[in-house]
Amino acid sequence: MTHTVHAQPLTPEAFAPFGDVIDAKTSQSYPINQGRCRRHHNLARLEFGPPDGESAISLFDSEPV
Repeated sequence: MTHTVHAQPLTPEAFAPFGDVIDAKTSQSYPINQGRCRRHHNLARLEFGPPDGESAISLFDSEPV
């Protein structure tokens, strides 16, 4: 039996039932480390059970030093 898999573009809307798409190319960011790095802050929602807690997923684009 042969199965064919067809690749499709990954979009936040299509992936929403499964979670968040994290994309540093389209997210807002701000400079850190004297401008050598850009921080894309809090890109995904994380859900925790009791007791309540907070966490964040961030990406960083850094220049070599």
